[in-house]
Amino acid sequence: DPVSKAWAESAALLDKHREARRLMFYPITEALCREGGVPEAPPASAFELLDVASGPGEAALDIAEFLGPNVTVWCTDLVPDMVRIAAASAAARGIANARFHECPAENLPFDAGFFNAVICQFGIMFFRDPEAGIREALRVLKPGGRAAYCVWGTRAANPIHRVIQDALDRYFPA
Repeated sequence: DPVSKAWAESAALLDKHREARRLMFYPITEALCREGGVPEAPPASAFELLDVASGPGEAALDIAEFLGPNVTVWCTDLVPDMVRIAAASAAARGIANARFHECPAENLPFDAGFFNAVICQFGIMFFRDPEAGIREALRVLKPGGRAAYCVWGTRAANPIHRVIQDALDRYFPA
């Protein structure tokens, strides 16, 4: 699968620029959490959060660290190197309430009704079958749970994407 291969090849680069990515996407992570019904402060009782297509785990690990020990954040990704990098980052940061699993979004290895919330930051547009991925997210949500997804805007509506893509287009075939 060319998409999985490309993400595997980019895993180390994403890890190298982790801090810049965290800072750049922090406002998006906050909005995603708000839409997904993720607590705004450390909860008093257990809360299970699934981050689908977590990549190197920036959003999930920030959430796990901020919300503390009553929250378990599960990072999933199809790409083994992404899962490995997320787990290594959690260990380096001393984050003990994050779990990691390699799996496709369309076939989640969790029981129905397990999670309080599901989030996906910039991943759904790479799912092999986005509708199946959403069905799986809804399956693993507890009754009343919420799922939230965000995607990149179109090139015209996303200036940073447009600038980067225009530069890449000059040197690499589409």
